[in-house]
Amino acid sequence: MKKVGCLCLMACCLGWLWAGPAAAPALAGDDYKLPEVSVTATRSERELDKLPRNVTVITRQEIESLSPLTVTDVLKTVAGVTVRDYSGTGALASVDLRGFGETGALHTLVLVDGRRMNQIDLSGVDFTTIPVENIERIEILRGPASVLYGDSAVGGVISIITRGGKGKPTANLQAQYGSHELWGLRGYAQGGLDKLGWFVSARQDYTDGYRQNSETRLRNFTFNTRYDGANGWGFLVDGGLNQTHYSLPGGLDQAQYDADRKQSLSPNDWGEKKAGDIRGQLSKDWGAGGRLTADLSFRRQDNESELGGYHNARIESQINTYGVQPKYVLDHSLGGLANRVTLGVDYYHIAMDNDQFLLSGPKSESIEYKVMSLGPYFLNELNITPALLLSFGARYQRADYDIDLKPVGAADSSKSYDDDQTAWSVGLTYTFAPGSKAYARASRTFRYPTVDEYVTYGAFCPLDPEKGHNYEVGGEWSFMPGGRLSLAFYILQMEDEIAYNNDTMTNENLDDTEHKGVEASLVVPVHKILSLFGTASYQENTFTAGPNDGKDIPLVPEWKASAGATLKLGQGFTGTLRANYLGERPFGNDRNNEFEKMDSFITVDLNLDYRWDRYKLFLNANNILGEKYATWAYASSYGYSYYPEPEQVIWGGVGVSF
Repeated sequence: MKKVGCLCLMACCLGWLWAGPAAAPALAGDDYKLPEVSVTATRSERELDKLPRNVTVITRQEIESLSPLTVTDVLKTVAGVTVRDYSGTGALASVDLRGFGETGALHTLVLVDGRRMNQIDLSGVDFTTIPVENIERIEILRGPASVLYGDSAVGGVISIITRGGKGKPTANLQAQYGSHELWGLRGYAQGGLDKLGWFVSARQDYTDGYRQNSETRLRNFTFNTRYDGANGWGFLVDGGLNQTHYSLPGGLDQAQYDADRKQSLSPNDWGEKKAGDIRGQLSKDWGAGGRLTADLSFRRQDNESELGGYHNARIESQINTYGVQPKYVLDHSLGGLANRVTLGVDYYHIAMDNDQFLLSGPKSESIEYKVMSLGPYFLNELNITPALLLSFGARYQRADYDIDLKPVGAADSSKSYDDDQTAWSVGLTYTFAPGSKAYARASRTFRYPTVDEYVTYGAFCPLDPEKGHNYEVGGEWSFMPGGRLSLAFYILQMEDEIAYNNDTMTNENLDDTEHKGVEASLVVPVHKILSLFGTASYQENTFTAGPNDGKDIPLVPEWKASAGATLKLGQGFTGTLRANYLGERPFGNDRNNEFEKMDSFITVDLNLDYRWDRYKLFLNANNILGEKYATWAYASSYGYSYYPEPEQVIWGGVGVSF
């Protein structure tokens, strides 16, 4: 019955969307905004109402009105996006699109100005190293994007585009303080001349954390310079330095969780990441002859951690990533029809050294990894009519892995893996009014194993890359100035998903799975000072073969929703009240669904922002009702393991611009 209900809901809403052209004339007198633009969905600027996919764009103004601590504070409010956090401070938060549960972070590609933030190991993306004050916009692409971005872009893409400098030099300083000894200092400066722009920022944040041994400290510096030369030439150099130190409070069993959810049984566990990156970009615009950009990038990340208990280990690793990414975009006429073709190549060479030591003891193991990835791609976008756009594209990607395992006191061993994968997509978009569309899309996607998945506890794991086919229909309707309804229905059928088997203590390819659901969002400006909004997503993520056929994938809720209101007064005040709901879901590791599900929960957040002249005051409260919940928890024959999230967290601050 649930499946029938969702299909009926989808049919009714799509019927409403397709009825848009009949309703459009009644709105013709309204002052519509120009359609929003995405630079991620096609790797060049394209209006959202031309894209055959479900895309959300979060602007700098929206981010600033929330004064979030981290990027994940923004992402958790978006339809279809599930955020999970091990420590409750954001340092170990992960993002899941389209319901992959425990491996959600490995199926979601994160980009910053087009650079991949996902590493070749399981360390994940540290969202705290991305300063929110630097962000110009965030684009969330739901569903596979492997044609343009290759490996890992299975559930979707989180693309963060940072600010550039222009005009008269300005600066901003901000200080904040809050619960759990939270404090932070942040600042940026920017400016530019006729053809030169620059932007620099720095910050330092600290929190004791909600739980014992959950202290987090971070420092960050970034810079961006751009020069637009004569005859269409352009040059850009940007980069940054990041350092994050985080304590690891660990999990709690059921009795410990009920007795004192703030306690930690691993008081001395910690981790640290140090990273630096730099990119140079050369661009040339020939006008009618097309546009060429070429990126050359380098990123180094050093990781260190100490884990007690049965781990009894200190782990050090260094990852060096070199990237070359040329891209050519041509707008031209094809048989009298407007056409855009995008051609590009992504090349990465990655070297990782991993050393493991006994705590206060000698080295026990070394592993050296080398990965080469080469992926040429193309995307063609043909305007069959001014309102109807056909897009199709493909990618070929080759990945070569060389792994040398060097245990102390035992013989060395080596393995080499290589694999060729292809991705394709075809989509059709009908724009029936400004900012309004209906679309359909089909695509093939893939994900290569991380190096940590290939090697587990000193043993090689024979793994195949993941493959999947995605089918999606949906639409958006801009029904009044500032109002929008968005709806998407998808089915993603996966083969060879990779997950850790707690019984065999190895990684393995799973039986076939299916991810399907409905994503909806609505914004209604009921008055010039008041807007109502809501999001909802329903998912059915199940195994479709093997002994767990018909069982739900762990940690993925069927329902996720949010609703709230934003009040904007002419005196510079903005207030947002939001309620967030996450439904029941199986515990991590519970693939045969033998345990009761994790409890659903509701949190309520409040954001208050006041601007006067050069000054800003803000006050935020997350989980103001003090809900006790966890987004990460595991169940096995040994019992339960919970990673509690904070109860009420309040912080505020002041900012001044110069």
